[in-house]
Amino acid sequence: GALLHRPPAEMQTRLAYVYRGRPTVGGTSCCRGEFLLLGAGDSFEVAAGGDDAGLLFIAGRRIGEPVVQHGPFVMNSKAEIQKCFEDYQAGRLCGKMTRHVIK
Repeated sequence: GALLHRPPAEMQTRLAYVYRGRPTVGGTSCCRGEFLLLGAGDSFEVAAGGDDAGLLFIAGRRIGEPVVQHGPFVMNSKAEIQKCFEDYQAGRLCGKMTRHVIK
């Protein structure tokens, strides 16, 4: 099958993650586990091919803030990264991890 998606015009960054199958995205063959940076434009086509395919589509506008990344952490400054490491090492970063199951 095929899907035509038209994101809002203000969405400057568009990404997709292939979590199932081998779809064709914008004419390019992709496989499970690939993370795609989609080009600018009003639309693109996704074809599932012979198998079932699954994609996670993410779109957003740029916010113009600085980005600092270290390991798995992404913040706006080196000081925030340092504080994040301190919180992680002290067990304050995630709080109590829980799992909710809805039946």
